[in-house]
This record gives sequence, structure tokens and C-alpha cells, in this order.
Amino acid sequence: MKDRKKIVEAVFFVTVTVLALSVLFRGQNWHSLFLLVRKSNPVCLLFAVFLGLLFVCMEGYMIWRLLRLSGNDATLPGCIRYSFVGYFYSGITPSATGGQPAQLYEMCKDGNNASDSTVVLMVVALFYKLVLVVIGLMLPVVWLGHMKEYLGSWLGLYVVGIVLNVVLVALICGVMFSPGLILNIMCGVLAAGERCGIVKNGEKLRQDAAVFARRYRETTHFLKAHKGELVVTGAVTFLQRSTVFLITGMVYLGFGLSGSSLFHILAVQAAVYIAVDMLPVPGAQGITELMYAAVFGGVFGTQYVKASMLLVRGMDFYVPFCVSMLVVLAGHGVSYVRRQREQV
Repeated sequence: MKDRKKIVEAVFFVTVTVLALSVLFRGQNWHSLFLLVRKSNPVCLLFAVFLGLLFVCMEGYMIWRLLRLSGNDATLPGCIRYSFVGYFYSGITPSATGGQPAQLYEMCKDGNNASDSTVVLMVVALFYKLVLVVIGLMLPVVWLGHMKEYLGSWLGLYVVGIVLNVVLVALICGVMFSPGLILNIMCGVLAAGERCGIVKNGEKLRQDAAVFARRYRETTHFLKAHKGELVVTGAVTFLQRSTVFLITGMVYLGFGLSGSSLFHILAVQAAVYIAVDMLPVPGAQGITELMYAAVFGGVFGTQYVKASMLLVRGMDFYVPFCVSMLVVLAGHGVSYVRRQREQV
């Protein structure tokens, strides 16, 4: 059953990717497009690839630090592997829901404490969202005029993205600091949904809500016990977010373009990322490309915008995704060989 679900997710992922690229590149002269790509500075492109992989590795570094603080004998290469595993399963599941369960499974399989591993992943996820919300709220304060200019009709999607992220962070913080109140509210909403016939399996959902609240209470205790780690985790998360935004800047420099400042490029890329972050589409496929082509036309110009999109999406998603897939396949291969040896 699990294998069938994975196959369905993989087929859906490939289908969405093909449909999105077909719409975006319909009628495109591929020869001229690849000529533009070949003109790009290879040093800038290699650095962009490095940034895309560094993004994944930095999450592994945070997992390693937090697991060590919890008393688990984790290794940095092993934690980087957990990060790549999470990246792969996040990429093929809606709203990245499959990443953390896959990471937790691998962490427990390697002998890490299940409770500690859960709390570590919760802390990483919390700071990931917190940093994204801070960036998302600061952009309109310092850059509102330019946001309207660059995003245009896509500004509404950005607002939806930031609202959803703010609501999620508020819910998480509420569970951490007022767990009883938030749990009662969630149960009340579920009960109302049951009465209206909207919600089914209400009892199971209430149990899931209780587990969700308990895990974040444990996260609160962890954070209180390691207050100094909050600054480090926040700083590393901010740097991690910046690496993926900087990829677009490297592609811009690789084409030898000028006229847009690096800050503008980073800000536009951050806006795109925030707008699509919470959408229930595997890897935010399709919508990311559509929005990129629309808003980055003012940065790259019509001549370079699609070539830049191929490079940016390749380096900030597809290259790390393919590396993550290889890591997952290698892990399955090692497990298979180990089982064969045990049977002998």
C-alpha cells in the first residue's frame, strides 16, 4: 500500500512538472533558449548549484546541533542525509507533508530517541516558518512600492501566502505557550464541523490535535532548556533561507546583466517563495514557474526570463531534488544489501 502511494505521488509530481513546463514553453524556440543558457558564466552557475545543495545541508547541520544537545550520538553526515531524505519526500507530497515523517523514520532507525527526534524536527520547522514570516512582514515595510511594481496581479497570492504562514506560526506559538486554550479551540472547531457534516472522523482528528499539542509542549521545554541555541538556530535558518534567494542573483550575474540591484533580486525571489510556500502542490510545481515568469520579466527582460527560470528552478529545486532522490535510493540499496546479508 505504501509503495502504491509512493508511485502515485511520483506520477503526480512528474505530471504536474510536465504540464507546467508545457504551458510555459509552448511555442518556445528551444535552440535560442539553450544558446542563452550556454552564454551564462559557468562559475556563477556552479556557485548557484553549490548554494542549492548548501540550502539542504544547512538544515542537516541544524538537526545535528539540536540532536547533540538532546544527548543523541548523531553524526553530521548522517544528519545531512536526513535533510536530503526530507527534501525528497517534501518535494513529492502536497504542502511538503511527507518530509518530516520520512526524516523521523530514518532518525529512529539509526537509533536516535524518537521523542528527541520529534522535538528537533519541530524546532527546525518552527524556525523555518518564523524566519519566513519575519522576512514576509518586513518586505512590505521597506519595499512596498517596488512590490506592487514587480508582483502586479500576483500581489494577492503573496498576501495569501504570508497570511497562511502567520496563522500557522500563531497556532504553533499558541500551542507552545497556551496549549490548553488552543486545544480547546481546535476541538470546538472540529465539533462544529461534525455538527455541520463537514468533518468526519472527528475523534481521530481530536487525538491528532492532542498529539500535536503535546509535541509542541515538549518543544517549549527544549527551547527553555537551551535558550542560547535560539540565536544560533535563528541565524543559521536566516542564512539558509538567503542561500536559495541568492541563486537568482547568481544567475543574473551569470548572464552579465545589470540594472537591478542584488537586493531587488533577492526581495523578488523571497516574495515568490513566500507566495507559493503554503500551496498544496508537490514542490509548489507549476505555480512557482508561472509566477516567476510573470514577476521576473521586469528583472531579466523578455529575452532572458525563461532561460533564467530554467536555471534558477533547476538549481534551487531540481538539482537538490535529484541529489535527494539518489540519497534515498542509496539508502534503500544499503538496507536491501544489509537484509540479504542477515538472511545468509
